[in-house]
Amino acid sequence: MRVETDGLGAIRIEDGRYWGPQTERARLLCQIGTERFPPGLICAVSRQKWATAGANAALAEGVTLRKAAIAIGFVTAAELDRWVRPEERLGPRAREA
Repeated sequence: MRVETDGLGAIRIEDGRYWGPQTERARLLCQIGTERFPPGLICAVSRQKWATAGANAALAEGVTLRKAAIAIGFVTAAELDRWVRPEERLGPRAREA
């Protein structure tokens, strides 16, 4: 067990649990169902968080999102070129010019 503290005080969290005090309190106090999130949703959220962390790192390091995404292994250069087409992301005025 480990003890974590937040604005509401200290709470014990079992070893091997990867959440903090707010989640542990909610888990203990709000036991209203037995449903679990589908694995696909958990995977999608974790990938979104990973991408967000990469974007924040790129901003802090002053590099482009492209370089950061490739550096952390989130995507290869070929995949990025296939998926991200800047010419398709231009607004209507840019296309008319």
